Amino acid sequence: MNQLSRFFLVGGLSTLIDYAIFSIAVLCDIYYMIAITLGYMIGFIIHFLMSKKHVFTLGSKIKHPVFEIVTVFVIALLGLGLNIFIVWILSNYIHFLDLFSSRIIAIVIVFFWGYFARKIFVYH
Repeated sequence: MNQLSRFFLVGGLSTLIDYAIFSIAVLCDIYYMIAITLGYMIGFIIHFLMSKKHVFTLGSKIKHPVFEIVTVFVIALLGLGLNIFIVWILSNYIHFLDLFSSRIIAIVIVFFWGYFARKIFVYH
């Protein structure tokens, strides 16, 4: 199984957890940007731990572990911002899309951002 496929599987699991937390939070009337942040950050932690073990097995381009974690976290924060921005645009300006549909579209786009940013800047 190639690296992108493993990233997709690991991402699938963390995304299910992310989306479940987001959905529950929205249904409990938590503001959608906070709900996205809660789900995304918990999904990020799961994804980070599983990716190091199962996806990016050749190691990091960054030799110091603290710098590696900080770089991955910055990529995740940019992904979070992109996620919130996409959901905001889609749910406010494309009137037939609700928060849940907008979030699915955002997740797909941010998936590719996360993979290629980690591949280019952090991992072999």
